[in-house]
Amino acid sequence: MTALMSLAYEQTHLARWSGFLIIAQIGPTVLFGVLGGKIADRFPQRLVIAITQIIFAAVALLLLICYLQNLLTVQMMLVAMLIHGVAQAVDLPTRLALVPRLVHRDDLINAISLNSLMFNASRALGPAIAGILITTIGFSACFVFNFASYLAVLLAISLMRFSHEAPPLVDNREFPVAAGVIPTQIKWLIVVAGLVAVSGWPILALLPAYADRVLQGGQELYSQLLSCVGVGALVAALVTASFGNEARRRKILQIGLVFVAFGLLWLCFSKTMVLACFGCMILGFGMILFFSTGQSAVHLSVDQHHRGRVMGWWASVMSAGVPVGNLLFAPIADTLSVPLVIGLQAAMVTVTLGITYFRRIP
Repeated sequence: MTALMSLAYEQTHLARWSGFLIIAQIGPTVLFGVLGGKIADRFPQRLVIAITQIIFAAVALLLLICYLQNLLTVQMMLVAMLIHGVAQAVDLPTRLALVPRLVHRDDLINAISLNSLMFNASRALGPAIAGILITTIGFSACFVFNFASYLAVLLAISLMRFSHEAPPLVDNREFPVAAGVIPTQIKWLIVVAGLVAVSGWPILALLPAYADRVLQGGQELYSQLLSCVGVGALVAALVTASFGNEARRRKILQIGLVFVAFGLLWLCFSKTMVLACFGCMILGFGMILFFSTGQSAVHLSVDQHHRGRVMGWWASVMSAGVPVGNLLFAPIADTLSVPLVIGLQAAMVTVTLGITYFRRIP
């Protein structure tokens, strides 16, 4: 996605195309994430994940071939990401629901924490690695490594040994998700997470324009900013693993939001590369601190027989936040200014922080 967003901006010099690509990738999860969660509860999860990974690998190979043949237009990118997005609508809730089947109950909290840390940290570390590959080897390296990564997942799936049998299937009509599977506290947490996704993650799509228009740089500065987001994410992963527990969970969620708002506000007023890098590290730290803790809370608050469907709701809301944020902020960045948009994002996160004080979340 980092390579595609950068290529799209290079071809069009418009920030909106980066947002359109993310919408094409994530949009299907918004629409069909709950259905994907039902599939995760009803069919063998190992088989479902294997099928989706094969589709992902085929899309990555298609992108590589088109790029080498100089056929990779923004329209082709959109088609590829739409195919990827449909498969992701099933893959994401299935992977989230799979974790509790891999360990015994006593190890469940640690396993969920580790999964949520890796899942969310990869959203920041992946673009950082891609930024390095773009500047050192080229765009084709991103597509090659992306293709190889799905082969690694297929190997890992084949080597997994489940600690217990899959939960028995239940009739959806007897236990509908909308009728109360999700506790009220978790509903509010999902709403807050969605708002943070709207106001926080779109910064990744704005960074190419930020590096160009604010810092007067190109791909090298863009990759450095992404790397700084990744550094902050890694530090947050270590902090959460060391100090995160159920007693501190609400406070950690709020601290994460404070860092997100501060990082965005810092970027809004930064005019040099050093200051911008610091802001990106703060932002990456806050985002991962919040989302990894929130994801663990959702996992631990739902029944195992319906975890796929509940995680489908989590995936849908989270995924909806990104395209909504891009649709909201990218056009403003093109017509007004990137720093102004980042300031608006910071204000929105601050409002979301206030919600956590007035509405009880776990």
